[in-house]
Amino acid sequence: SIPFGIAHFVSRRNDLEYRWMFILFASFIMACGTTHLLDIWTLWHPDYGIQGIIKAITAIISVASAILLWPVIGNALHLPSPRELARINYELQREIKSRQETVIQLEREAMERQRLEERLRQNEARLQAVLNTTVEGILSINADGCVELANHAASKMFGTHIPEDGSALISELIRAEESPNHSTRPMILQGDEPALRGIRSDGSAFPIEVSVGVYGRGHADAPLYTCVVRDMTERRRNEQLVREKETQLKQQENQLMMIQRQNTAGELAAMVSHEINQPLTAAQRTTEIDVWCTVVGGGLSGQAGAVRHGISRALCN
Repeated sequence: SIPFGIAHFVSRRNDLEYRWMFILFASFIMACGTTHLLDIWTLWHPDYGIQGIIKAITAIISVASAILLWPVIGNALHLPSPRELARINYELQREIKSRQETVIQLEREAMERQRLEERLRQNEARLQAVLNTTVEGILSINADGCVELANHAASKMFGTHIPEDGSALISELIRAEESPNHSTRPMILQGDEPALRGIRSDGSAFPIEVSVGVYGRGHADAPLYTCVVRDMTERRRNEQLVREKETQLKQQENQLMMIQRQNTAGELAAMVSHEINQPLTAAQRTTEIDVWCTVVGGGLSGQAGAVRHGISRALCN
């Protein structure tokens, strides 16, 4: 039953290593068993030829097994034991689980990166929309005064397309009113607020107001600036119109005050004439009357002039 058991085992295990060796052992055991049966058979039947053939076959199988066994033993010693296989399997499972967790973490990081990239694209689109729709010019410049970004309003304000490769200088676009040939870059970047004028592409100047702020650091930790430029042409024009209106209003107020003074003087003259006519009524029989009146104050206008005018009108009447 031993060779049949080995044969059954080999037939069920297709992945068995060295299965030919198992078959060789099963054949050897089968041949040995056959020789034992022939030894018993020859006790009553002298079939020594058959017995010799069987023993020769057994010897051949035995010699072949002995020769091939040692290389197989050397290779078999390198095969891992079941305990080692279990340990290796456990390590593999841990490695697989770790890799799966790593893959899941990478997928989460990839999704988070995609969300951040999408948010960044939205912020960039929002910023670009703000830059394109604002009416104020926005310039981004480095510490050397080179323009690195300019929105559409700035290009329209200065009458030319402002390159964003650093070839345009802020000192070429903005000048001080008092010293137009002096560079305005230090004044702008240091936060000074001189009277500034923008220079259009045709050379014409217009009043501007500039606000500067630091938004980051660039090469060699040099500051980066954002300049907000406002065209003050319309505002200056409105201020001039307001000043003219104020001057006109002040002139009208002076004229009104003069008219009021004249009206007051007329009323005072009428009152003085009435007060003088009363005593003169009693002296109507007298042919001639000398009247001496002293009015303190000079001038022909104002209250003194009104008093003189009232006395003269009363005497003439």
